[in-house]
Amino acid sequence: MGVPKFYRWTSERYPCLSEVINESQIPEFDNLYLDMNGIIHNCSHPNDDDVTFRITEDEIFVNIFAYIENLYNLIRPQKVFFMAVDGVAPRAKMNQQRARRFMSARTAHTQLAKALENGEIMPSEARFDSNCITPGTYFMTRLHQKLDDWIKTKSATDSRWQGRKIILSGHNVPGEGEHKIMDFIRTERAGSSYDPNTRHCMYGLDADLIMLGIVSHEPHFSLLREEVTFNTRPRKNDNKATKKPKRTDSDVKKFHLLHLSLLREYLAWEFADVKDSLPFEYEMERIVDDWILLGLLVGNDFLPHLPNIHIHDDALPLLYSTYKKVLPTLDGYINEAGYLNLSRFEAFLAELALNDKTSFMERLEDEQFMESKRIRVVDPEQQELAEPELVAFESSDVEDEAGAEESKDEAGGAGAEDDEDDAAFVSDHEEDGDDLEPGSGSDELLLSNLDAQLLEDEFNDELATLALSGMNDADFANDVEACWTKTINNQFKRHKKTYYSDKLRYKNISKQQLREQAEGYVRAIQWNLHYYYHGCVSWSWFYPHHYAPFISDVRGFVGMRMEFELSEPFHPFEQLLAVLPEASADCLPRPLRELMSSDPAKSPICDFYPANFETDLNGKRNEWEAVVLIPFIEEKRLLEAIEAKRSRLTSEENARNSHGSHIQCISSPEPPNSQGQWRTVRSEIPQDSFRIPRSQVKWGLLPNVKMDVYFPGFPTMKHLSHLGELRFANCNIFGMASRKESMVLKVENERAHTDIIELGSELCDEEVCIDWPILKVAKIDSIWGGDDKIVRKCDDEIIVKDMSEEEKRQWQAHANQLTEHLMTRFAIEIAAQKDSKGKHIRPAVAWVRKFTGLVYEAQGGGKEPSVLKACKQWSSPQQLMPVLLPLVVKDVLLENSRVLADLPMKQAYPKQSIVWITDPKFALFGMPGMVNGFSNEKSADCRIEVIGMSTQNKVDKMEALRKKMEQKSLRWMGGYDCARQCQVDTRLFARITGTMFLWNEPRERVEKGQQISSSDSKINCGLALKYSRRDLCVADYTDRTEHTNQRGVTNKVWFYTNLATRLVSEYRRKFPDVWKYLETIGLTQQDDVYYTEDIWSNEKTREKRFGELSEFLGGLPSLEAEQLKCGTVYADRQLITEIEMILAEPDEKKPVMNKYMMAPGALFRYELYNGKVHADPAADFQILDRVALMSSDTKVPKTTQGTVVGIHDDKIDVFFDKPFDGGQKVRGSNEAAAIRVPQSALLNVTFGIVRKNVQHKKQVEKALTGAYVPMPAQKNSAKNEPAPSTSSSNSNSTNNKKNSSKKEKNKQKPTKTDEESPEALTDSLNKLLKIKPPSAEATSGKQVSLMELLGGGGAAGAKKPAQNAKTLAEIESDSSQSASKSSILQQLSAAQKAAAPKPKKEASQKKQKPQAAPPQKVEILRKPTPPPPPPAEEQKPAPAPFGAPTPPPQFPFGPQPLQFAPHPMMMMGYPMGMPMGMPIGGPHHYQQQQNQQEKRANHPTLTDFKPSAVHRRQNCHQRPSNQPPKVTMITKRTSSPTPPEKEEDAAPRALPSSPPPPSKSAAEEKTTTKKPRKKKQSRLGSNFSNPTASS
Repeated sequence: MGVPKFYRWTSERYPCLSEVINESQIPEFDNLYLDMNGIIHNCSHPNDDDVTFRITEDEIFVNIFAYIENLYNLIRPQKVFFMAVDGVAPRAKMNQQRARRFMSARTAHTQLAKALENGEIMPSEARFDSNCITPGTYFMTRLHQKLDDWIKTKSATDSRWQGRKIILSGHNVPGEGEHKIMDFIRTERAGSSYDPNTRHCMYGLDADLIMLGIVSHEPHFSLLREEVTFNTRPRKNDNKATKKPKRTDSDVKKFHLLHLSLLREYLAWEFADVKDSLPFEYEMERIVDDWILLGLLVGNDFLPHLPNIHIHDDALPLLYSTYKKVLPTLDGYINEAGYLNLSRFEAFLAELALNDKTSFMERLEDEQFMESKRIRVVDPEQQELAEPELVAFESSDVEDEAGAEESKDEAGGAGAEDDEDDAAFVSDHEEDGDDLEPGSGSDELLLSNLDAQLLEDEFNDELATLALSGMNDADFANDVEACWTKTINNQFKRHKKTYYSDKLRYKNISKQQLREQAEGYVRAIQWNLHYYYHGCVSWSWFYPHHYAPFISDVRGFVGMRMEFELSEPFHPFEQLLAVLPEASADCLPRPLRELMSSDPAKSPICDFYPANFETDLNGKRNEWEAVVLIPFIEEKRLLEAIEAKRSRLTSEENARNSHGSHIQCISSPEPPNSQGQWRTVRSEIPQDSFRIPRSQVKWGLLPNVKMDVYFPGFPTMKHLSHLGELRFANCNIFGMASRKESMVLKVENERAHTDIIELGSELCDEEVCIDWPILKVAKIDSIWGGDDKIVRKCDDEIIVKDMSEEEKRQWQAHANQLTEHLMTRFAIEIAAQKDSKGKHIRPAVAWVRKFTGLVYEAQGGGKEPSVLKACKQWSSPQQLMPVLLPLVVKDVLLENSRVLADLPMKQAYPKQSIVWITDPKFALFGMPGMVNGFSNEKSADCRIEVIGMSTQNKVDKMEALRKKMEQKSLRWMGGYDCARQCQVDTRLFARITGTMFLWNEPRERVEKGQQISSSDSKINCGLALKYSRRDLCVADYTDRTEHTNQRGVTNKVWFYTNLATRLVSEYRRKFPDVWKYLETIGLTQQDDVYYTEDIWSNEKTREKRFGELSEFLGGLPSLEAEQLKCGTVYADRQLITEIEMILAEPDEKKPVMNKYMMAPGALFRYELYNGKVHADPAADFQILDRVALMSSDTKVPKTTQGTVVGIHDDKIDVFFDKPFDGGQKVRGSNEAAAIRVPQSALLNVTFGIVRKNVQHKKQVEKALTGAYVPMPAQKNSAKNEPAPSTSSSNSNSTNNKKNSSKKEKNKQKPTKTDEESPEALTDSLNKLLKIKPPSAEATSGKQVSLMELLGGGGAAGAKKPAQNAKTLAEIESDSSQSASKSSILQQLSAAQKAAAPKPKKEASQKKQKPQAAPPQKVEILRKPTPPPPPPAEEQKPAPAPFGAPTPPPQFPFGPQPLQFAPHPMMMMGYPMGMPMGMPIGGPHHYQQQQNQQEKRANHPTLTDFKPSAVHRRQNCHQRPSNQPPKVTMITKRTSSPTPPEKEEDAAPRALPSSPPPPSKSAAEEKTTTKKPRKKKQSRLGSNFSNPTASS
């Protein structure tokens, strides 16, 4: 738990701290640390509110492994992967663990009793006890064994785990998980070989991880955690749906990265006020240390918070302001690298103690008797009337002090008598220093006229009230001391004495006891600092109270000694007995369970396990924050009781009760064996290896750390001029506006007065960083601002155009929207700028293409082996994103050395690694291949030998189904048609399909807010088929789309299927009484809250019908459907049924073994790109597309293809051909074969075969920067050639090839060799792909079925069709003719031959003789103002074709939320824009697809290329640095003829996420001049020859 509410408060005060993870731009981390206990809890009891939830131990383990693997694949650490499970904790933490577990047991008991009272039936299996997630239990022992085996397996079989140091610190190693991680980091920092620029990522849910991360003084440190939402309540009356457990899978969760590098810079602004006022040197690292100390004062897991210091009451701003006030008066910093400077700390607390008085005066004002605060002055004659209002206490302070002899120190157990003279709190008249000056005014006159004895001995709350009555608000707020009277002071002392008596059990606390309280609290602060900075300095120390003393009482401790005894940690069973309640006794061995009893006759420590206990909120607001008042454990008694039972423990139990070692796994650098496994070295590290002496701990920033270099993914504010200012900005971080102050970053608009031409030449088509301060790499496409827009036509020329009125409106709308979003989400403000006329200058907008990942280009030749060069990949011009130009950062010094390093060919494509052929003309396209060898390794003609098995891809069958989609899908109707069909009112139909609350309670009781007898008294009597406010629909039942009426007004309209109308009709048939009421009275109400007493007057009838209605609504089939974001594209249940019917048909073709010699550019290895790069960036995903899963993150067999059944932004729902472990059923499917994966993990087979290479006969081979483009033929390089062979047939083929034409040389045919037999190749491939090997009888020459050959693909109980059996000899004989047998490949070959562009001689001449650089020149072409163009109907974007992906998010900053439904199944969604009464897709669906294909074929940036020369590259062409670009001005304010432009200069279409296209004319094309391009050397040192395609 750490520090309650600290994470939320910090995130709202510093809004830019965290971001939703973008998989393409995740920072490259060296080390990943997992605080495992959060994962274990999430995967074992995801829904504590559901008492019927059951889960097996094996399911928990599977969930945990999947969660860990997903986190690993998300971050992909390069050096260290450290998993830390909580071991035995220090005694200081055990008190808090004990309180939590007692509360957990009581809550579970209460929930069970309530469920049984409500008549719920409990499953026969026992409920999982979360208290067993404690070191030493049988569950944790089993988990440790499973983790050990799983880690060893992953290290040996997963290529992504190779070269990493894997460390598991289990439950048998003492220490909390996060602090064992910190011990490891301190040990690494102390080493001489440590890299000071190491990049750390720690996963965990505790809020104090923020402090732990920043206390390390590592500048490159980020925290990973799930998305956090606050103030969310469960849906009312979800009935059976609420009984289902939440998903434990991490693949459906959104993760946030919290950047501690930004927090350091925020803290610099937080304490910037003291920078110039300190009498000593200002050091940021020292400020950070003091900030850690301030955070401890609000309380944590080891010590309670100070009275009146609560985060929700602005305690942290109070601490910060006090610190800034006190620090200039001191002679140094308070926290000296983990050592507390006592004198400076006391000075700070003395100033902070004023808060005690302020809080007390505020408390007096809040009392009910403050209604008489404004009392008028009375005459002496009227005094008698006023006196009865004064109430005397039963005893004065003097009388209480006289009775102090009878009080005992119950809290400390000392039992010493208090001396009356040593009483800590006495009345002011008994103190020597009576220096309080009474206030003035009429109220003080009244007090002076009262009896003196009453003032001194019988003061009470009303006298204190009188003293406050004349105070004005300014005096009260600004100077509490001036308002502090003797009467108030005496009352304050009485208040503190009551606090110590009630909370700490001191009847009349003495001065000595108060000093002990002060020293005990300061000692607790020092122990915490040691724990954070140096590790555990004492295992036995703990704070022995539930409450802390008042700040004003923590004083006089300067001379105290700070020494701690290290001692020894508890053993596991000792901790179990110390922290578990009696209800969790089963977690212990049987002999020790006897001690966990509240019966004195059975246990000598029975008082440790109270059956009943109290809780105290103590100023908090939530029950989970309450203080649990249970007794502390006495160590000596506990150990004596255990020792008496020790002899009865078994050897296995004694082993569980011992401490262990860390486990380390490191894979050998040797290549894998024939089964594709690496040799792994497992070793054990002693438990104390990571605990170093305090003298060896290195504090602060280490030498050679790079603070001014931008590490991609680690944000910084340094690159833009800005100011920080605290303001109430109403930032919305967690779904609601914050009421607290936020640090507003005010950025100067430095480019506001820069010339438009200078902006274009400086920024257009350049790499920049956007999304400041969370910097992301992007490339600027165009700039819009003022009256102009700037685009770069080519590297040596830019175009400046006038914006049309529509473009101006779009620019202004984007600028306003982005500016507002920056302020409300990130508290970033663009400083206002004005022009020479005093007019406000609106910020310019830059349209950018975001960085999507790295791709590799083969380089080779000479004596050195071939290597791969890393190049950057950018999003397509159709995915332009607007950003504000003032937040664009240029010329940032990037740390790319490790990312852009050369990669040897054999390291990129190691032998026996899995690769995918990206060329659809090969039979192996869409199936995995295995690297089997290399040829010509030291030349540019390097080839890779790939073997694999091709099978039927079912593309033709899915395409046939696509044509029938209109008839096979559900039918949709508008609300009017549905209401007419159901014969109900349209308004009632709209409301009944949503949310309508029905109370089974008297209206009067509900409206007055009185206590409700049962939570089941309120249900949702609507069908819950739509959620308009959250923009959610229910799959297969409802959807909402934007609809434009005849007047041009666009509204969001709901549509319904026949399934929804069926539910409404059934509802109306079964409950006509409810419908009659709603039709007559219900529609007249403005709200949707109804009462059963208005429907059924008879009480018995009411109870009966209400129960029947609840049961009916709880059994609706729609509750099983998934809630989706409106507009989600998916395949409905009828289409899923058709897909399953196709998949059930037997394959018509037999598998064929293929072998190819491929160029590296024609292969794609998923692991090489860490899942961040698309195999084909041009591929679009549509429903019914056939895809292959390249990722190894799931248990889907690589040989099993799937069908796209849902599209969710950048993730795809795939229904695979065979079920597998971890698969989900989807919308009525028979098989659990669906899963949601990122687009980058898929190879779109349908796109490659159907839509990519047969769209147009004339393809223009033009490279797009960063796209997946063809690799031009290199000099003296052969095309992809067959593998060398010694057979006669292959020899003839080789001889013929020498005399063949170049066209024949381009053809690649599968070949066979005698180097390896087909049986050996098949066996090797099967082992690598983890395919079940053929049976023992399936030897060479015998029949082997397809299912045997592919190992069944993971489908349990799959039948093996004998008619498809084929011998391996037949496979070998058919392999050379496989291409000719496939009709699809024949068609593709003919189409590619016709569409292949002919090589141009001019291009080769340019390549050999580059022209000289053109002279520096600026050419301005002018044109007259044209007449207003006619309205263009084509400006409206065409409706998206069925299956098209959702457009990217609009905002350049902050989280890009992906909507995932909470249902455990992987479900999908519907296309939008359907006319009423039309089936899914509508009658225009197929025509829209054809139009889109034609558009893609004609678009120059989406050109398809020759598959034989496919390669990825970065366009690195840029003009020489000493040559300015040529500028072409196209303006409406001149009188020359209208100049034309070329078509490729057109801006993208006017979509919300991209700039609108200007109209083009033939005349414009003639006047645009284009200078010859000069080739340049790329930043990576490689020449590129393909031209740039401007957007």
